[in-house]
Amino acid sequence: MNMRAIILDDEPLSLAGMERMLRRQGVDVLGAFSDPREALLQAESLAADVAFVDIEMPGMNGIVAAERLLARLPDVQIVFVTAYDQYAVNAFELNATDYLLKPVQTKRLETTLARLASRMPRPSGADETEEKRAAPALRCFLRLSAGASEGEERALEIPWRTTKAKEVFSYLLHMRDRAVSKDALLDLMWPEMDLLKAQTHLHTTVYQIRQTVKGLSLPIKLSFVDGGYRLELHGVAVDVDLWERKLADLVDKDPLPIEELQRWMALYRGDYFEQEGYLWAEQERERLRMKWLESALRFAGELGGRSWSSVAYSLLTDVIARFPSVQESYSLLMRMFHRQGQAQEVRRTYAQMREALREEAGEEPEAGIAAWYEEHYGRA
Repeated sequence: MNMRAIILDDEPLSLAGMERMLRRQGVDVLGAFSDPREALLQAESLAADVAFVDIEMPGMNGIVAAERLLARLPDVQIVFVTAYDQYAVNAFELNATDYLLKPVQTKRLETTLARLASRMPRPSGADETEEKRAAPALRCFLRLSAGASEGEERALEIPWRTTKAKEVFSYLLHMRDRAVSKDALLDLMWPEMDLLKAQTHLHTTVYQIRQTVKGLSLPIKLSFVDGGYRLELHGVAVDVDLWERKLADLVDKDPLPIEELQRWMALYRGDYFEQEGYLWAEQERERLRMKWLESALRFAGELGGRSWSSVAYSLLTDVIARFPSVQESYSLLMRMFHRQGQAQEVRRTYAQMREALREEAGEEPEAGIAAWYEEHYGRA
């Protein structure tokens, strides 16, 4: 497949020279623009595979132009062209597929074109449907990752270029399908940084996110709309959404489908962005923790008196591990053991509860639980 390119450079000689070199290499040059605004107007109709963008242009620098170009053409590859020396160029290297130093050398251009060709999408084929079917769902429980399918335990670590790119993506995922203003992102992610420097960091980070998502073959689009950014998922599942929807379905089912219950409760691998510990996620993290707790206690209460006591036991021990001072879990567990005639396990669980309450909150068991225990097993 022929590579299609556009060129953005305010210097006429550089513009003509780059166009000539690209045509000699067999590249189809769709447009050569000295005004980046004109390039942006025509970008969607031209649908180029690659844009060669001069970094220093009056009115709109190349980094901003590349960002706006990507908002219109998410799959376009960017090559920055610059007169900066090697040291200065390092600041931009992470922000593009490649870069070229002026004056551009033929051999260096050939290397760039080979790199671009290796990253171009394959022609659609018979296996396209299967690839789409296996597209990852995004995971937010425990840590940000991707999974092969609904409920699949194995997770794929996403190769973020920087921790900041990961956090900005996580926040946009948190706000999915809603626009977040640039000012809000700057205030949240770079609150103490000089504004111009922070804007450059944001542009770089947005580009890195787009490149990372593109590498995962996710049908996600990071759009620039109304002065802000919006992450559009286009059908990519998020574990939080799946989990909440499935739990709502389970509540209405009688009897409870045990395999489904185990599968979807297990999807809660840990708290929302637990390992990242983002402060902006704390409110949602706590809401989901409480939802998991309420669901686990409700399901365990329903199953504990049936033949599925092993499932109830698993749920209750998970609750105790995560919420050691929630007394209802110990109470349900003791009553289940009592029905099974396991007096030793009842006593062990009561002792475990007393110790946990004293360590966690300096409290004693609730009066109703203590009275039930004393009635059946004597004073502790």
